[in-house]
Amino acid sequence: MQKTNFKDLFSKQSVDYVRFRPTYPRELFSFLSTLTKNKNSAWDCGTGNGQAAVELAKIFRHVVASDPSSKQIQNALLDPRITYITAAAEDFYSPEKEYDEKFDLITVAQAFHWFNHEKFAYVVKHVAAKDCHLVVWSYANAFVTPEVDAAVHHLYEDILHDYWDPERKLVETGYKSITMPFEQVSAPAIDMKAEWSCEHFLGYLSTWSALQKYMSMNGKNPLEEEAEKIKKAWGSEELRTVSWPLSIRIWKIS
Repeated sequence: MQKTNFKDLFSKQSVDYVRFRPTYPRELFSFLSTLTKNKNSAWDCGTGNGQAAVELAKIFRHVVASDPSSKQIQNALLDPRITYITAAAEDFYSPEKEYDEKFDLITVAQAFHWFNHEKFAYVVKHVAAKDCHLVVWSYANAFVTPEVDAAVHHLYEDILHDYWDPERKLVETGYKSITMPFEQVSAPAIDMKAEWSCEHFLGYLSTWSALQKYMSMNGKNPLEEEAEKIKKAWGSEELRTVSWPLSIRIWKIS
């Protein structure tokens, strides 16, 4: 099977990714635990720093967590139940080397838009156990207050518009246009929330791939100037609630 080229947009800020990205809510993993009776093995594909994998390890006896970025894997959260593998989603399985482990659950957290979905479906068919579910989720822009949201929108849309990769549109639309050759299952409405300081929120914004691309192409960081506007909009509150509605899609693998 031909090796897949991937856009390595996150290796440079892999340490900041661990520090500043939000964590997925317990409600999500409580729901995932209901999808399969068997709790033997799960595959978290496009695992990044392993944030979802460590939660799955509380449910499943073994979790395989894969990512094409070796830097992300090097900074991943360790757990004795997790086996980390550096591999692209489309290259995880090949007919030349049958993969022994079959998975009761396959998850993709905030990475599905980077995949070749047809090739990934081929892989899923070959590594899924009986009654396996594929669950993918994503989140787009955060909501804080109308004033903060407006300042962030200016950075996101007016300054960084041309620096977002085309795949970002799939995130903005919640993966609704993506089709998979499996039976679709309805998903619950779940929000991800965090209590953050303004400094932490700015750290999160610094992990945006479009911001990193802007800096690489222009030699300056637009967040340095926009940060003052965001701080002013944030106001005197030390901590504010930051929320992201999760877009969740689920398929049952027959």
